Amino acid sequence: MRQKKISGKIFHQNKIHIYSQQLQLEANEDNPSSPFVVWFEEKEVESIDGNFETNIITRNLENSKEITDPVTKEKVSGDLPWDRYYGNELIIKFKDIQQQSNQLTLLVRVIHKLDLNKNPTYADIQKIFSYYSRYFPWLHVRIDNCTYKQFLNLGDRRDLLSLKENILVRLFLQEDEWYFMPRSRDLPKYGKEIIKKFFRKYK
Repeated sequence: MRQKKISGKIFHQNKIHIYSQQLQLEANEDNPSSPFVVWFEEKEVESIDGNFETNIITRNLENSKEITDPVTKEKVSGDLPWDRYYGNELIIKFKDIQQQSNQLTLLVRVIHKLDLNKNPTYADIQKIFSYYSRYFPWLHVRIDNCTYKQFLNLGDRRDLLSLKENILVRLFLQEDEWYFMPRSRDLPKYGKEIIKKFFRKYK
């Protein structure tokens, strides 16, 4: 489990809602495309002078307790699959000056995080690139004589290594450059650095 502190302010008609109140904190567990991975540490928290803070707890995607995967309907644990989104809604319920009920819905995404001190393996690189297989499937093929041919086979170590210089150049380009290598916003934290560290072992 990992913890992250969040804070916020409550406004009414462009002014701080100065009256203290108890905010109800809930987590929506019904995401049909992701296991339940994020929730509030508390059930409620008090706002003071319009300010509040609380902690959210996220599941460790690389070392998870057993949970139900709503996509496969199976029990999963440990290192959860890397080729999908993880996240769910968090809901903060409060009342305005007229005591009318309101709520704020937060869409929280949880991504994998890689250890920069770890010596990356080929299996680690396959996991990182599995994002490309899901989100950018047509980046791996070219048209040759009216036939689609795959030019990057993540299951073939030699094939991946043969493209390492091209990958390293394109991966670190700026987004407005023509040959920028597109990537999902869910690319694991330190993913680029781990890819670079892996390829640098094969000079």
